[in-house]
Amino acid sequence: MPPVTRVFISSASGTLRPYRQIAIELCYRLGMEPVAMENFYPETAPPLEVCRREVSKSDIFVLLIADRYGDRPPGEDLSYTELEYQWATAKHGTPIVPFIADDRYLAAHVRTHTYAEYRELGDLAKFVEKVRAHHTVKFFNEIETFRNDLYRALEFNRPPDPDRRLTHAQAVTQASWHANRRTLPSAPQPYAIPAYVGGSPFTGRRKELRLLTRWASSAAPVAVVEAIGGTGKSALTWEWFDNHAEAAIPRLAGRFWWSFYDGSASINRFLQQLLGYLTASTAWQVSRIPREELPELVLTELRRRPILLALDGFERLLMAYHQYDPSKVTDTIVEADARADKHSMIDGVGYDFVRALVGTSPSKVIVTTRMAPDALEGPGRSLLPGVYRYRLPGIDDSAVRSLLTKLGVSGGARNIESFFRPLDNHPLLIAIVAGLVRDHRLAPGDFDSWREHQPFSIGAVDLAAKQRHILDAAFQNLDPQTARLLSWLSALSGSVGWRLVQDVNPFGYDSDLSTAEAGAALDAALRDLEARGLLWWDRQANTYDMHPVVRAFSYDRLNATERVTANEQIRDHFAALPPETPNEVTSVEDLQPTITLFRALTGSGNHGRVVSLWNGQLAKPLLVRLGANATVTELLQPYENSTIVILRADLSIALHLAAEHDRGVAVEAGLLAYLLNQPRPELPEIRLSLGRLSTHYRSTGGFALYSKALDFMSQTTAGADVQDLADLLLRRAILAATTGEVEAARSALTRINERSAAERYPWLADDVQYWTLALENWAGNPEVGDRLVDAEQSASDWRMKLRLRLLSFDVSMRHGDLDAALKAAEDVDRLRRVGGQTAISAESAWALAALGRTRDAEATLGQSLARLPRLHPYDRPHQLVARTLSLLGRDEEARQHALQGYRQAWGDGPPFSHRWNLRRAEQLLASLGAPAPVLRASSAATIPHEPRLREWLEARRRTAATQVRPATTPRTTLVDRLQGWLDR
Repeated sequence: MPPVTRVFISSASGTLRPYRQIAIELCYRLGMEPVAMENFYPETAPPLEVCRREVSKSDIFVLLIADRYGDRPPGEDLSYTELEYQWATAKHGTPIVPFIADDRYLAAHVRTHTYAEYRELGDLAKFVEKVRAHHTVKFFNEIETFRNDLYRALEFNRPPDPDRRLTHAQAVTQASWHANRRTLPSAPQPYAIPAYVGGSPFTGRRKELRLLTRWASSAAPVAVVEAIGGTGKSALTWEWFDNHAEAAIPRLAGRFWWSFYDGSASINRFLQQLLGYLTASTAWQVSRIPREELPELVLTELRRRPILLALDGFERLLMAYHQYDPSKVTDTIVEADARADKHSMIDGVGYDFVRALVGTSPSKVIVTTRMAPDALEGPGRSLLPGVYRYRLPGIDDSAVRSLLTKLGVSGGARNIESFFRPLDNHPLLIAIVAGLVRDHRLAPGDFDSWREHQPFSIGAVDLAAKQRHILDAAFQNLDPQTARLLSWLSALSGSVGWRLVQDVNPFGYDSDLSTAEAGAALDAALRDLEARGLLWWDRQANTYDMHPVVRAFSYDRLNATERVTANEQIRDHFAALPPETPNEVTSVEDLQPTITLFRALTGSGNHGRVVSLWNGQLAKPLLVRLGANATVTELLQPYENSTIVILRADLSIALHLAAEHDRGVAVEAGLLAYLLNQPRPELPEIRLSLGRLSTHYRSTGGFALYSKALDFMSQTTAGADVQDLADLLLRRAILAATTGEVEAARSALTRINERSAAERYPWLADDVQYWTLALENWAGNPEVGDRLVDAEQSASDWRMKLRLRLLSFDVSMRHGDLDAALKAAEDVDRLRRVGGQTAISAESAWALAALGRTRDAEATLGQSLARLPRLHPYDRPHQLVARTLSLLGRDEEARQHALQGYRQAWGDGPPFSHRWNLRRAEQLLASLGAPAPVLRASSAATIPHEPRLREWLEARRRTAATQVRPATTPRTTLVDRLQGWLDR
């Protein structure tokens, strides 16, 4: 990382203390390090030596001269201040920023009574003359003017930032997290990422703090603090974590706080940082550990010794918040969400990790969330054993009065209670109202006067409406440009660093202000927002954040034009940063700058650059290399009904890969309708859409619809290239292989390979290889095992690895190689988690049961049955479950699942059944003494928009028939074209 600019602040003590504090705060604001005597640590070196050393290491020297000359070191004629000035001027190239008090300041502060004071004034006058002779000075008196002038001077003298000129590779290499050395705290030191920074001082909550302390001494490993936004669950948990936990948990070996508000929905970075903290490993070491291995490594460490783990803002990992921008999902939106799975976790790795937390004693885990995750729930949404839940109310009346006092507000108890009780004593709203009261012109800080004159009434509406009412009043009370700043910052989804705040600064956007003047106005606006509790500033990290309730409200206030403008400012900031190298990306977090740029381009309506960025920087690493399907669906959600076909298509693919089949069908059906309704529908796009639609149907056992979609694809091959023809033939081969037409499938797959079509298209090569192996396995070919080993060694992307590992499991079980089968099953679970799929360990349960490891098989099967409802009905492994239950002696349950497995394999009824699974289901039922059920074939089904599709194809056929053809040109069918291509 580039070095931080160090600013030495030199002055005599006394009346300059407020000005020194402003200088220190401004340094923090600008991302500089203030070097001031207030921050010096005790050490053995004498003060003169310390001052000389610190001046020599500083980049800017700020000198404040007022009414005092200052103390002199022992044996010296010059004061510390003048000596520091001399050392700074002797250091070549150090900017000197001198400020001298004006006559008004001196008239108010200078008092002389003794000879020593007269002498000091004489020395002070000589010092002032020396400084004025060598520098252009700035005079000061009013504190606000001084702050603005110092802001401009610091910005003007800031050294060039080398980080802006780094390539992405250089920035990665130089970043502290990449260094192969431990630079962050390790256990037992507390570590917070980031530390909680609230908008108001913590007040009250004695009962809740006692409850958490009582939980700490209980047998329950997990506590869930649940409440709507703004109730103070993060503040309560931080207070207990920071000030009470050590006394409450004996022999506590470490404390780790993680906020999901500042991260993505991915749990990967969290697990990496936590493992690094627990093992004192470097980020470089941890980054080399495969994602799927991180949970067990972390859990092992948590079971070794008592660690306190706080997971703040956990709702960000839940389905209800899995939307384009989860930072702006309000409680009202979630309440209206009727989906049964809105409590579900979107990350398979995260689900398994959180569910395992109930077994991490002696460690303790606190989860703050707006709703409890399904990972901590059992049947009927009851909590798992070992989980303690506390639904947090607002603070009590006495705490309301105490908090208002701390915020500079006073008033009658009855008046205060009558106002805030209808607001449920909501801490966030109390802080915002306090800002309004302090700004009350008739009597600043007087609640009674403000209440008498305030123009609105909260009425008897629900709390969400009351929140909007209070926030609207707070915005009405803001300077328009300050309100604009808050709304522009709300366009981002997390905390914001200083550089981005500067780049988004609205004061310099459409005004005649200079850069320095706009910066000073920005500083004043930030202080105003901080004072009102609308914006939080973390001085240590120099980042700015706001409560999710405020963020959502602020963003909703932006009209369409302002929303575009805000996103354009954000876009310009991130567009200036060096892009990531897609092939070097190892996690979603590595792509965060580009993902933020993608969001900004989306918000600004720059769709051309959106497509370019997606195709060039995001699609391959997210969809292919990482299998980050949840992130893809979140990012592409705004384009679900757009005119951008490629983004809608990739959304459909991501939903397929994430096994969200029903939604995938809906998305693809919408895209097909859009394509058909164009004035001149594009043939290739419709063919591709039908292909994706067919894949969705095959994934849900809808083989009749799969076949029908292929029939329609066959009518769209006019002008198709080799890749398109090979793709269609492959899909036909897959249908033939699945329904038991072995020779037809073999012939088609062999011909594709013979014509080397697969060699030219890697994705086609993978599919042909897999389906060839799958077909031979179903047909009982004994050589498939050796060929499978070679295929697995060359597999490159997670999807191919997953399919081959599933095939390897099946082959190993068929040949009785149970150890190999168990290893393959464990790999299948791991790869499913990598791709964001729900991991159902049914393969592992069957292998364990076959190995005679009954206890392990029972436990693994129980976990699988608990997760079964999370899967699409066609993906539920009923046959595997039935075989495991049979080996465990639970025959009645086994029969029920075997029957379900038979119905799955039946599909739409022969010939549109999965022949091989149907045969296995029949054999399984026979072994369990149960007859196969009598089922009927499904009635003829239609694909979406089938009448419109037929109409369009018929119109194309008629048009083609009327075109003039050479008399000798025969009409060729699709079969003729395919056969001719294969025979060339």
